[in-house]
Amino acid sequence: MTHGAYDPMTLAGRDFAEEFPALYKKYIALRVNGIPSDLAVIEAFELIQNGISMDNVYQLGMACDVNPYVQEGIKRALESSDVRQDLWPEYRAAHSLLKLIEDPRVRDTTRLNAIIHLNALCGYVVIDEAADKSAVQHSIADFQRQHAAWVEAGGSINTTH
Repeated sequence: MTHGAYDPMTLAGRDFAEEFPALYKKYIALRVNGIPSDLAVIEAFELIQNGISMDNVYQLGMACDVNPYVQEGIKRALESSDVRQDLWPEYRAAHSLLKLIEDPRVRDTTRLNAIIHLNALCGYVVIDEAADKSAVQHSIADFQRQHAAWVEAGGSINTTH
């Protein structure tokens, strides 16, 4: 059951953003971290928790993106961020690749490329200068030792897919 809806014109206005800066700061943080505008609106404005209609969520995201308060906030956040440390640390890169690898809706070629790049990120392979071949730098025994150490440390494998 919904309890109303936001008007995109309202969310696009600087006055509304200045009246509710906490919502917009959360939206800005989500957008800076690469979250799509529609999902950022849902989370920052707590549409689900507050029973707000999501029928126009795409328009709400576009409205927020054109809001000068948001544009200035994103610019400031990006200028003060270290890309490698703040925006794209290794764990985020790995997580993004894992999402592609584990999503059965993603094309197989995309999944295979994600696997290759995740293996390179983890140091399992080295991609040569031509970027079309990879040279394995580890033996199966190396992987077995790594796996045994991982299991001993409490790791487990999800075998449900």
